[in-house]
Amino acid sequence: MSISDAEIRSQRAVVERSFMDSCTIQRRPALGTSDSYNEPQYGPYAVHLAAQPCQFWTDAGSSGGEVRTLPRDYVGFAYRMALPVGTDVVENDTITAVINQLGESRIVNPLNIVSIQHFGTELVLQLEEAR
Repeated sequence: MSISDAEIRSQRAVVERSFMDSCTIQRRPALGTSDSYNEPQYGPYAVHLAAQPCQFWTDAGSSGGEVRTLPRDYVGFAYRMALPVGTDVVENDTITAVINQLGESRIVNPLNIVSIQHFGTELVLQLEEAR
């Protein structure tokens, strides 16, 4: 049994409405060239997703009053974020803003995405402060 595109969009909309925060995700576009070491060259970071519904939390384990339970391998990362499955996000992206429902910023410095794991109807990101 397969799920139709309409059913996927409907499920994604339900997940997005359950998230309490929104974020801005930036990405460095590939320039299509390589340096002298044959490493790909990238342009400057630019906004990739803006006002993306998300759920952000810290090691305290709470997110807007909701306690989150994750697999054991998530221990050791100070910041985490959930996004709906299907969100176009990769490990080289950077989270530059997280805003709660009151319009308050939840982060001071940009956060790098360390890993992305599929967890039910969400993508769960492990994040660390950019250096």
